[in-house]
Amino acid sequence: MKLLREMPLYEQAYNQLKQNIMSGLYKPGERLTDLRLTEDLGFSRTPIREALKQLINEGLLVNEPNKGVSVFNPVLEDIAEVYALRASVEGTAAGLAALNEKRKQYLYYMMELIELSEIAEKNQDIKVLTESNIKFHDYILKASGSKQLFYMLEPLRAKGLLIRSSSLSNKRHSEVSISEHRQIFEMIKNGDSKRAEEFIRNHILSAGYRLLIKNNEGQQLDNLPIFKFFKYRQVE
Repeated sequence: MKLLREMPLYEQAYNQLKQNIMSGLYKPGERLTDLRLTEDLGFSRTPIREALKQLINEGLLVNEPNKGVSVFNPVLEDIAEVYALRASVEGTAAGLAALNEKRKQYLYYMMELIELSEIAEKNQDIKVLTESNIKFHDYILKASGSKQLFYMLEPLRAKGLLIRSSSLSNKRHSEVSISEHRQIFEMIKNGDSKRAEEFIRNHILSAGYRLLIKNNEGQQLDNLPIFKFFKYRQVE
């Protein structure tokens, strides 16, 4: 009988720490010390430090001189860059998915997630709505059949999760998002590669634009070069 490999302690610490960040237990900008994390997670300092290194490399944590380690706290430029890059990569993924003969195995799950999102939207269940939205985009990536796109997108995924949920808490935005998911589904289902690629790029850029407006705290957005990337594409 083959024994299952026990997960190394640093991987366990990494998974638990990442989950605490993604669930909001550790807030953006919150400082995390070795001592606190050993008490919170129940691991010694060695696996904690290995987990911290990995999450710093992924961008979920930042290590600043004389300040220590804290949870990534996105500013407007971060939001804009994450969404601009996601739009490019996921647009390509949608275009490939529409041409992939194996896409049919993913279409069932995509429609199931759309229907689940509609129920969650009516009940204003933000948790389910956010999870369904994330999984829908994940299935587009899977349907593309491209491992390289997955590797390109992976570093953006965690940051995107920290940023993404606030947009769906707005009822109007969630309704638009679900409606657009239905259109994306039909384009991929019908093999309309060009329209799928262009549509999902605008879909993601529009979501990013809304977040930039929502999170603007008196800053002159027109002074940010990356903001012009969104504005000039008229994705309001």
